[in-house]
Amino acid sequence: LDHLAHEAGSVPMLLVVPETPAFRCRAREAAAGAIVLEVGCSYGEATASLLAAGAASVLGLDSSIECLRSARGSERLAPHLSTGRLSLRLLDALRYPAQLQAAAQSVRPSVVLLDIGVD
Repeated sequence: LDHLAHEAGSVPMLLVVPETPAFRCRAREAAAGAIVLEVGCSYGEATASLLAAGAASVLGLDSSIECLRSARGSERLAPHLSTGRLSLRLLDALRYPAQLQAAAQSVRPSVVLLDIGVD
């Protein structure tokens, strides 16, 4: 099952894809005009692709402060941080589901991307 359909304007689309290349391809397809919650943004590689694909905004969450520092320093992401299209937050979504829910409620995403693998 590549993704779960959603009813426009109510429940966000949730992408569930078995491997990273397919995930990133599907994520780019879903991003155009979307408010995206990206759980497991890591170093921001997929994040940059989402923004380039036309995401209206992205909230990227990751459990690694090192990954987030690297993402914030990325030349591809820095312009989006300054315009407000991108926000990056430290959050271990698996350990703190209530904080994940609060983050989701704060942005009301139309697409939620879960990339919590090890790459």
